[in-house]
Amino acid sequence: MLDSRSMPFAPSPGTHHNLKRGFVLATWFAFLTVLATPVAYYRVFTGFRFWDDEGALMASVNQLLHGLRPYQDVFASYGPAYYLYAWGLRFLTGTAVTHDAVRLSTLIPWLATPLLLAWIVLRETRSLALATVGHLLTVFSLGFIAHEPGHPQELGVMLLAAYFAGGFLIDLPPHRTTGLILVGGLAAALGLVKTNIGIFVVLGAAIPLVSALPVRAFQRIALCSAVAAGLALPVLLMRVHFDDLQTVTFCVCVMTGVAGCVWVLLDRERQPELCFRDASMALATFAAVLAATLGIMLAFGISFEKILFSLVLRHVQVNVLSRAWYSPMALRSGWIPWTVACLGLAIFVMRLPRASRAPIVAAAQLFFGVGVIFFFGVGVIFWRLPIFWRLPQTPGFAAGLCWLALLPPNEDSQTSRLGRGILCVATVLHLLVAYPIAGSQYDVACTPLSVIALICLGDSLAYARGHWIALPHWSPRTVTAAALALTICAYAGLIVMRRRTYESLPPLGMPGALRVHAEPQQVEDYHWVVSQVRQYCDTFIGYPGVPSFHFWSGIEPPGRLNLDDWMLALNDEEQRAVVRDLERFPNACVIHNPDNVRFWLRAGQPASLFPLANYLMTEFKPVSQIHNYYLMVRKNRDWPPARDQK
Repeated sequence: MLDSRSMPFAPSPGTHHNLKRGFVLATWFAFLTVLATPVAYYRVFTGFRFWDDEGALMASVNQLLHGLRPYQDVFASYGPAYYLYAWGLRFLTGTAVTHDAVRLSTLIPWLATPLLLAWIVLRETRSLALATVGHLLTVFSLGFIAHEPGHPQELGVMLLAAYFAGGFLIDLPPHRTTGLILVGGLAAALGLVKTNIGIFVVLGAAIPLVSALPVRAFQRIALCSAVAAGLALPVLLMRVHFDDLQTVTFCVCVMTGVAGCVWVLLDRERQPELCFRDASMALATFAAVLAATLGIMLAFGISFEKILFSLVLRHVQVNVLSRAWYSPMALRSGWIPWTVACLGLAIFVMRLPRASRAPIVAAAQLFFGVGVIFFFGVGVIFWRLPIFWRLPQTPGFAAGLCWLALLPPNEDSQTSRLGRGILCVATVLHLLVAYPIAGSQYDVACTPLSVIALICLGDSLAYARGHWIALPHWSPRTVTAAALALTICAYAGLIVMRRRTYESLPPLGMPGALRVHAEPQQVEDYHWVVSQVRQYCDTFIGYPGVPSFHFWSGIEPPGRLNLDDWMLALNDEEQRAVVRDLERFPNACVIHNPDNVRFWLRAGQPASLFPLANYLMTEFKPVSQIHNYYLMVRKNRDWPPARDQK
């Protein structure tokens, strides 16, 4: 299956064959993209999530398009690269900020990311079949995009895939400069989308790149600092929740995963592969992107204090120091001895001679590859079945074994050491995206694991082909053709299933959301809310916020509010500012949903803790209701209004 002489990606002597091979590959992956398009389309337009991150992000982008400055004039919790990307999409397409336009735009990262990750698998395994499986698994895993369309994490996962691809270019001498520039620039861009991801990928690149430098005093100091930061980061992030065994388990899994990768990177006898000029090139690109972005924001009158508070200090307060916003990854404590044993295996294997450790590594790679594809792939496809909710979570199984991808069958080859090093270390650290909330962030965190699993599977089969007597007699072309045919069938089945689900639901039927189909009760509830606020309110606020109601009703929120979780995101002074603005409207209303409040305030905080929530619950009264949605008006307001009494 992995015989390079029989694979479409195999080296060929003539330019004609290279062009033909490239054309065949481009055509095949274009065909896969065509198949993936309706899968993503029907998925993203099916359903509406009640927490409405979609509407909150749309509101902030819409304010930007109307000339308001993020961080300075309105609340913004994500980096400037995200807002620039969202603004560029609307500017280049000439579309307004609507649910239909935003959801159509999500197809860009949903279709581009699988291509980038499939290219990495193809390059490392020389197997079109494994690359195709990687494409399919990535399309499945990106289903989280449909939960929060327009969220920065969809841009983040696309940039992350490009960052990994840049890492593999570093190992190609003609493209080394391009790869270093991409890794440095994309690490900065990821930090300018979400600060935490930027920290993860910076450390994920620093450890492998510094380990490849000539051994000098500066190199030792830099390497020790990077490794210490990578090991300490999980502890610093999670220490406030160490009374929860699930969080302790998650922390241990990430730490042992990083330690295993570092041990393999440092224990291999190799000549330096980079010079200090190479490292400075990546560092200079990183610094230049950050400095240019900061300079542009300062030029637009956004103060440095506002930038620092919005992008760093506020997140530290809410996500690191506070216990209020927390939903842990459901990892069982049994994964602690497992990951420690995986680290012990790494230490044991690297102490063996190369010839002795090769069969052990190949067997472990096969076990790891099959295990991740089972837990990750099958769990994604059949997530609705109760049995799969009880399966061990993928990070517990995979984090401690990612180092296996750093040991290809031919260890004398320098082809992919740096690319694989960046992929493995950054992927393990990227798992921390699922803290403190393991909702859709869990799928974001796990997406790169399928690439490592497929690379390990390819390495294992490559070793077996040279050492297992029966395997060389298999026909690689037959196996590849069967895998490709099964993938086409899987895509065809997905298209049919997604379309049936989409067409079984009624259209939402709201302005700018005509393509969206949602659950019947949601459609009824949302139409009732919009009709009520249009009829009785001069402004309104949700408790918690549902910013999409403002798009559908055409009524502006008070205080430029653009949030769903304003209870947690805004500090006391910011909430009082909204109260002062709300007092200007005699016919202001509140849309209150107690169930949704409990979703956000998971620690059971009372309304009295939040100035704005306390004001809403003491100054307003409920007057009408549909299911769990209550319309509330001021207590001194006559109800029903005089016009309704006639």
